[in-house]
Amino acid sequence: MQFQDDLAGGVVLVRPALQSPDYVPGVSGWAVMIDGSAEFNDVTLRGTLESANYDPGVAGWHLDQDGSAEFNDVTIRGGTSVGGEAFYYNGTPGAGTLALSIASAAGTDPFGNAYVQGLGVYGPDGTVQALGAEFTVTGANGSAVNILTGGVGQATVDLVPRDLVGAVWSSASIYTLLGASNRPGLGLSSPAEDSNLTFSSIDLYGGGPTTSDTSILFSADRANFSDNVEVEGVLTAGNIQSGTVVITPTVANEWTANVAVVFPEAFTTTPALVLTCTFNGPGTGTTTELEWCATGVTTSGFNCRIRRGNLTATTLTWLAVST
Repeated sequence: MQFQDDLAGGVVLVRPALQSPDYVPGVSGWAVMIDGSAEFNDVTLRGTLESANYDPGVAGWHLDQDGSAEFNDVTIRGGTSVGGEAFYYNGTPGAGTLALSIASAAGTDPFGNAYVQGLGVYGPDGTVQALGAEFTVTGANGSAVNILTGGVGQATVDLVPRDLVGAVWSSASIYTLLGASNRPGLGLSSPAEDSNLTFSSIDLYGGGPTTSDTSILFSADRANFSDNVEVEGVLTAGNIQSGTVVITPTVANEWTANVAVVFPEAFTTTPALVLTCTFNGPGTGTTTELEWCATGVTTSGFNCRIRRGNLTATTLTWLAVST
């Protein structure tokens, strides 16, 4: 049959293809093939473009003129840039199916799922959030682990216990920071039991670039040890102080005047005091007498005096322990 138009019979394309004069497959021009395929360089659509089987949220694909789109699977062979928020769902998007989000600010998706700022991963047991220098794992029961970095030599892990009805929780922390002379310190802290919510802490220093300090600083409202505690160096505690005092008699066999001893640091409560002679006491088998006593013990110091049978200077050592 001979058609008046060499390209189409009515509305039916009879040529294998309709193409521009400069059409070169994959290079230039455009073409519309009789099998329904086509090739263009640029295309502008003023409406929507979708597959014949498009069913929103079920099948097919769809491109809208406002820039929104829906596909089943997408393969990107190069890099891509995404503006705004990105959401990934477990199965059909809907309430309770949000699995992952990427957002510059916290908010709520179109299905009512709350999402966090930064990168968020969601599941029935809780949420994982990554935001800048902070990483947080939050349990559905209210428990949490927060990992934070700070300035030079600083990092913190906060441990938040699970919710307890009618109670207010404070978190415990494992932290590190550079102390004096760049000492790398490791600290453990937890809320104290008093109503002021002060913190108990243990700071461990293992030496650093410019020091061999390996001290342990322990600060707590109460410490209980169920076994022996061994100290191979000097034991220093805020409630324990010691020192010496030298008293020289002026008259034999008479009590000297009181000698005032001031504690290096004032105690918060009046301490118990132990006083003993540590140097120049009477020799074994001698008849020289020596007595000593302490009076007027307060939080800031005490008075002491001696009586001995000669005028030898005597060294007394004292130990004060505040309860």
